[in-house]
Amino acid sequence: MQSTPACGTDAARAGRRGRRLSPEARQQQLLDCAIQACAQISVDRIGHGDIAKLAHVSTATVFNYFPTRTALIEAVLGEITALVEGLFDQFTSMPNFDALPPAQQFLGLAATYNNMIATQPQAIKAFLNWSVTFNPDVRPQYLAFQDRVLSRLTEALPAIVRSEQDARIIYGAANMFATMRIDGASEDVLTGFIARLSDAFLPH
Repeated sequence: MQSTPACGTDAARAGRRGRRLSPEARQQQLLDCAIQACAQISVDRIGHGDIAKLAHVSTATVFNYFPTRTALIEAVLGEITALVEGLFDQFTSMPNFDALPPAQQFLGLAATYNNMIATQPQAIKAFLNWSVTFNPDVRPQYLAFQDRVLSRLTEALPAIVRSEQDARIIYGAANMFATMRIDGASEDVLTGFIARLSDAFLPH
């Protein structure tokens, strides 16, 4: 996500009053607010009015950038997808990644994801809400996204993820880890969780 005024803060309101945002910055700001709305409500229930309230703009302004609800939701899901794709790109671009022992690769991925949860909590909450939304308007997109993540897990950790079942277990554990961190689990609990998962998958 680009650096734009934070959604709904006093600083953002002051910035909007003091100067006009460029169309690109405004669109990104509204998208950030849409992600926050998805984190607070759910992907299939947000509307233009929810984003307008968070951004302190008119509903018409939101429609100017996202003409339909479908366009709004697709933009949110696209942003979440790009964020996760970026996680794998960052992870696999580590120096000498392919030469790292499987244990370091696994722990490196866990650390990268942990950092994403800490720095992008609203996006992670929106993703978790999306993962348990069974509305047929958004479920197919989630299943396609999930398949992509499973494939990237398999590609990134071939010595650890030896089957689709392995990929699904790690994917489910990652969602649980995110939930635990957001709910305020202690660092000891989170570290222990990763250690147990590592023990289960790493070759002995």
